[in-house]
Amino acid sequence: MLVERGRAGRGASGRNAGQLVTYFERPLCDLVDAFGFDMATRGQAEVEAAWGLLDEMLASTGAAVPVERLVGAMGMFSLNHLLVHLRNVRIRNQSGLDRETVEISEQASFLGRIPEQFRDLYTIVSQARIRECLEIDTDDYVAVLLNRKGCANSALLCQELLAHMIRHYPDRFVFADQSTAEHIVLGQADARLAVGRHFIAASRVVLCTNGFNHHTIDNQVGGILPQRLESKIHPRIGYMAGFVSSPGAPATATSYINNEEIGGKKPYYYLTRRSYARSGEVVTLTCLGGPEAVVMDTAAYDENADVPREIAQVFDAQVRPLAASSRPAGLDYDYTWHGLMAYTDNKIRLVGFEPRNPVLMYNLGCNGVGFLPSIAGGLRIAKLHSGHTLQPSIFDPS
Repeated sequence: MLVERGRAGRGASGRNAGQLVTYFERPLCDLVDAFGFDMATRGQAEVEAAWGLLDEMLASTGAAVPVERLVGAMGMFSLNHLLVHLRNVRIRNQSGLDRETVEISEQASFLGRIPEQFRDLYTIVSQARIRECLEIDTDDYVAVLLNRKGCANSALLCQELLAHMIRHYPDRFVFADQSTAEHIVLGQADARLAVGRHFIAASRVVLCTNGFNHHTIDNQVGGILPQRLESKIHPRIGYMAGFVSSPGAPATATSYINNEEIGGKKPYYYLTRRSYARSGEVVTLTCLGGPEAVVMDTAAYDENADVPREIAQVFDAQVRPLAASSRPAGLDYDYTWHGLMAYTDNKIRLVGFEPRNPVLMYNLGCNGVGFLPSIAGGLRIAKLHSGHTLQPSIFDPS
């Protein structure tokens, strides 16, 4: 039974730009330092396997959701950016993960300072090539990372999958929206949920709330859970703006680092362009994103509130000149929106059993990138629930 507080495909599930990517908001080399080579690369491989899972879902359900596949680019401008991602590329090559390509402009001021050990991992190209990859008309960025990405309508996918399961598995699947689970009681081998005037008896509960919860948890077996879920999650509002143009422009998914060093506090900006069905016609939707704000009280957050004027000005003054330079300043956007993103302490998704009572499970924490990781997490949850013994993982709750 799927219990949804709002509507399917709303919230973070639908309020995004639709990029299909498999990176963490933390460098792979950093994960290797923290968890070891095998566990870190195994976790990365698990997320990248979501490409195949997505294809299987689409094929088996007949979901009419276009998935546009492409080579996406990330812009870099400092030696720190380059060295971090060259180290990531080396780890990927050693572990058999998807290959990534690094191209550096012949005009990059740091060319002579790149350690010789990385020489086989990049190609020197013209600055015009960098501009072309990033779709920019300035020389602010002098290197690119190229890898597999895609674009799709995540809200539509949620709705199509739900419709399929309701049609084909009426004896196994129940969906209730506009239903808030207010209280969860965890027993030795089962759970009881209070949902309005109703109660649900279950052998197991999986929280996919991203931490924006309006419920209490009473653990009757292992004592009080020492840390409430919302204290593990640090929510932020991600703001986006989009405009429609005539069909025909190729799909793209591009990001632009803003910090001098990886891990800084400034959010990166990104560009997503994909086909979009609107009022009976297919158009090109270009989405710009990046500006963020910290949320102190998620209960007071209103997803339908207007984008603040100061955020709109950031889009026009900072994001548009970079990611959509051909668009004149001062034009209204066809769409502006925002959604809550859940960041965990270590920026890694929580997927698995609550250590103090395995009746409770988690698959949450998008950490800014949730589309494909949530699908990978779903498979891990299914395996654990079915009794599979899995190796220790970077996703294990602790």
